[in-house]
Amino acid sequence: MRTLLARTLAALDSGRVRSIAPIAAVVLIAVPLLGLVLVTLAGFVPDRPILDELVDGINANRIRAEFIPVSTSGRFMDTWTDCIGLTIGIGDDPAAARWTSGLRSPTLGNCGGAIPRILAWEEGEGLFRRHEYFRYWHGYAVILRPMIATVGIVGTRIITGWLLIGMIGGFGWSVARRHGLLVALALLAPIALTTDPLDLPASLPHAWGSIAAIGSAWGVYLALGRTATLGRAFVLTILAGSTFLFLDILTIPPGAWALSAFAVVLAASRRFAGRQLFAFAGVGTVGWITGWAWMWICKWIFAVPIYGFSAVREQITDQVTTRLDGDVGYIDLSLGGGVRWTWSRWIDHPLAPAVLISIVALVTAVLVVRWRRSAIEAQYRRLWVSRLALAAPMLLVPLWFEVVRNHTQVHGFTFRSVPYALGIIAASLIVELPRAESADNSQLANDRAMAEP
Repeated sequence: MRTLLARTLAALDSGRVRSIAPIAAVVLIAVPLLGLVLVTLAGFVPDRPILDELVDGINANRIRAEFIPVSTSGRFMDTWTDCIGLTIGIGDDPAAARWTSGLRSPTLGNCGGAIPRILAWEEGEGLFRRHEYFRYWHGYAVILRPMIATVGIVGTRIITGWLLIGMIGGFGWSVARRHGLLVALALLAPIALTTDPLDLPASLPHAWGSIAAIGSAWGVYLALGRTATLGRAFVLTILAGSTFLFLDILTIPPGAWALSAFAVVLAASRRFAGRQLFAFAGVGTVGWITGWAWMWICKWIFAVPIYGFSAVREQITDQVTTRLDGDVGYIDLSLGGGVRWTWSRWIDHPLAPAVLISIVALVTAVLVVRWRRSAIEAQYRRLWVSRLALAAPMLLVPLWFEVVRNHTQVHGFTFRSVPYALGIIAASLIVELPRAESADNSQLANDRAMAEP
């Protein structure tokens, strides 16, 4: 096993496309198949303990039919989507094979429709699915179904909340150890303070989307910490994009994409500089979107034997067309409309103005200190290309907002990607880069990496 791993890493580090491509292909085939196995197994978790928990939650008024701002900051939480997540796999057609549940993704629907069905079930009526939500993987069900069945809904929300905080803290600790506490704060404080992470478990699918975004980027950063090569970055970001798509339901894809690409460049910045960092940024960007898109396409492919090609194609093409630029009458489809909308939503967060002022003050203070220490020349004039490469992933956020205009503006949660972009900009401006003039020399950089124990 060690020999196989060593050969795989050597192939990834070789820099040859013919060595890297087969490994990437294996990953692209294996990960969707693994996802299929996991969602299938999740369908075999008994429904009864989950339904008992749902009944208790409804009776205790912890699960409600109306939209309510349940966060501490008073921000919108998508509680209707929470019921979709809580009831994924429940109410399947008795005539359907059990193993198809993971592909069909049956659900009782949003809370407005799910609550009366659950209460009717408690009174002895039959329980049938509201609809089949097969457009997404709903991979969070792999975790939520057994967790709810064992520790209940309240316990699941508590564990999910602290896991999300742990992801932010763990990523921050890793960045602080390698690049300093200020860089960690600049990168992750906007996310921690203006996305309401402790309150996100009120909508469990949203919380697991954030866990996947931060956790996968953290994994990429750790894996590239000692040996950053383009081959490793490509395969790791394929895994990051696939993992995020598996667990997310289109909540913060631009933030997750940008953060993973930035993690690649930040890890590589300890040994590389200049145009080389742009190569890492490009590989991280392409790798993530490849894994994300292919993982999603595979779910649709797997659904074809059940629904037929025409039914799958019709639903997917209709949704894609709508979410790109479907006009519902109250959104701004003009150039910049998505960016303006998300910025206005984010800046209205009670902590957003203070966070923005603090980030600007932090960056200014670092620049002043470096100017007084005569470090401006080395850190900014000679390494400005490196800083552009570090900041470049933040452009993925406004790009997404402009391309996916309908989805960006019809949902109240897409603003959560804004602090991801803000953190990337701030961290790119203050991170200390290697001062050696030979940092641009790829051979020397590789020699230094190979010489490390």
